[in-house]
Amino acid sequence: MQVLVMSECYLNKCIAEMFVRDLKKENINIKIKHDRTQGRDRILKEVDNWVKKRRIEAEKLILIIDYEEGISRRYINAFFGNLDTLDKNIFVGRRGKIIGYVFDPYMEKVLGVNDDQFKSENACEILRRKLSNDERLNEKVSDIVKVLTKHFQELL
Repeated sequence: MQVLVMSECYLNKCIAEMFVRDLKKENINIKIKHDRTQGRDRILKEVDNWVKKRRIEAEKLILIIDYEEGISRRYINAFFGNLDTLDKNIFVGRRGKIIGYVFDPYMEKVLGVNDDQFKSENACEILRRKLSNDERLNEKVSDIVKVLTKHFQELL
């Protein structure tokens, strides 16, 4: 099975990398696409264009994105319709071969970490450092990855 994972921000990319590491153990051909200029709305627009042009080559496309707050949520709702709850602050939306893991309102808030520290290309390095020193954060990240992995495996 060929799977493409798209993440909207640096911190979501870090979680995506951990999720992908778990899935690779299952012999799934999976890769991450992340562009530092590509936020959630751009990802949704790009994927929507792929859907319209039938250009999604992967068997599954996973989006790891934030729900955000306020009116911004309408983009997620319009794209996926109904979202199902996977866990506290984690929703999943489905649209054909697209699976969206949506963090409410955004990953930093779900993890309880300072927003500004993770808005750089060094986000994964900062997260790894914090994980080695913060048992609570390590547990939260591990739980998130387990929830995503379990859900995706159930879809196979």
